[in-house]
Amino acid sequence: MIAAVLITLLSVFSMAQIAQVTVPLASLTQNSEPVQLTGTITALDDSATGQYEYRQSIAARNMSQKDVCLLALETTAKGLIRSPYLHTGIHDYFFTPRLLAANAQGKIESHFAPQGRLEGKVTPTTAPPGAVANLKLLFVQFSDGSTWGDAAVAAQALQDRRTGFEAMKSLLATYQLRGEKEFITALLRQPSVTVVEVLRHTYHPDKNNVDEVLQKLATGLRNAQQHQGCLQAASE
Repeated sequence: MIAAVLITLLSVFSMAQIAQVTVPLASLTQNSEPVQLTGTITALDDSATGQYEYRQSIAARNMSQKDVCLLALETTAKGLIRSPYLHTGIHDYFFTPRLLAANAQGKIESHFAPQGRLEGKVTPTTAPPGAVANLKLLFVQFSDGSTWGDAAVAAQALQDRRTGFEAMKSLLATYQLRGEKEFITALLRQPSVTVVEVLRHTYHPDKNNVDEVLQKLATGLRNAQQHQGCLQAASE
């Protein structure tokens, strides 16, 4: 009886495989647009648990003569797996060491896994008939303050950038003037924007790794100060 149960369980587990479909993203950008996009999207579907995941890998080539501070892209996927995908991705280079330079190409990797990353045996499959996967450029901000596209798409991201920059400067001043304890208290009270969340997730009280947090803070501020044109443009 026990052996029969084990065999049944093994059979169920062996059937619980993750279907994987990878297709090129059809770019809807025009030749005249400042950034040309190519890439692929991978959809994963676990029929046993209902979990799914999307992963995309995009190459963004800056065709202009200006460095790019920020990109907004829209990805659409339908018919690859049971759950469709519509995502607007904001990619801000302000806190990074380098902007997307003129006539250069950068890589953008992202994933969407609402119930956590999938793990297990993957079975590659072909895309079903009628499957659609598109990629579209929505907005670009350049280092001289000029923009292209729909500014409303990136309005919140630009505001969050400024909020994050001011929060980081405040945190550094708090540490320098009031010390480590007040710095940690201030860190936990700062607005919930991406760059601050990165610092918060870095801090682990049990490890007493304040130095690691301070290093990330200093690096982010140093990068941002090199890209002041981007910040000035966001405030105009």
